[in-house]
Amino acid sequence: MIKSVLSAFGLFVFSALDFLLFLAILLFVGLLVFIFWPILKWPLLAFLIGAIAFFCYLIYKIKEKPKPLEQDEILSSWAEQELQRPIIQRILQKQEENKPFISGTITHIGNDGKETRLGNITINLKG
Repeated sequence: MIKSVLSAFGLFVFSALDFLLFLAILLFVGLLVFIFWPILKWPLLAFLIGAIAFFCYLIYKIKEKPKPLEQDEILSSWAEQELQRPIIQRILQKQEENKPFISGTITHIGNDGKETRLGNITINLKG
């Protein structure tokens, strides 16, 4: 029992000494900053402003909306070439031929005469 208490105390003393060493290092660094502050303040301020500006730029780039396909010249020309392919032309032609047989709106008229739109309906006939 006594050995475990002493070993725990030894670990505590070791960690306390480490903490005191850490505090001494912080004090030394603080002293250096205090002494050299007139030299360090402008580069530190410039670095801080630059870091904030860079962070804002990254946020702006993340939030930036992508351009529509029509506005991007490279992708627009690629899309035009793809639309001219025979397979795509056949699919587009089939879609034109398969116009809906019936299309309309589903509405409900209540007892008070109020009309409520429930949705759209489209019926396609495939042969």
